This record gives sequence, structure tokens and C-alpha cells, in this order.
Amino acid sequence: MDIRNHEELSRTLKGSDVVINAAQYYFNLDVMKACLQAKVPYIDFGGLFHMTRKQMELDDTFAREGVLAIIGMGGHSRAYPPWRHLMR
Repeated sequence: MDIRNHEELSRTLKGSDVVINAAQYYFNLDVMKACLQAKVPYIDFGGLFHMTRKQMELDDTFAREGVLAIIGMGGHSRAYPPWRHLMR
């Protein structure tokens, strides 16, 4: 699937419980908008600051539509791995 094809992606995602976007950061906005249209909660691992700023501009729209979006859940594994407590 070409995730840049908004309509196809939105149709495919519709009915999902959640989308965890692990694509390259430059697709984050495309996937996020498709999730909004499909009314599916969205999570990604983050990206560059300029992409994050564009994503944050969608906050009001997601809130108004009642769709959860969590951005930037990834992390640098050497700096602070969120799963470190599981690796004992």
C-alpha cells in the first residue's frame, strides 16, 4: 500500500483499534490525517522537530473529533529506553 494515498489508507485503517505508525517520520502527517478521517487513535515514534510542530497543529482537530493522538513515543535507546525496567 502507498501510505501517501490518503483515501486508500483511511479506508484500510477504518475499524482498527489503534494505529502505531513506525514508518519514516516524513509520513507521520499523512498517516495521522488518515487516522483522523478513519476515527482511529494514532501513535508514532516521533520525528524531526519541524514535523512534530506540524503534527501539533492538528491537536485541536483531534480533540474536537474525539480521536486520541500520541506523538513522539520513540526514544533514543542509549539515553532513556522506556522499556529498561523490562530488561532486568
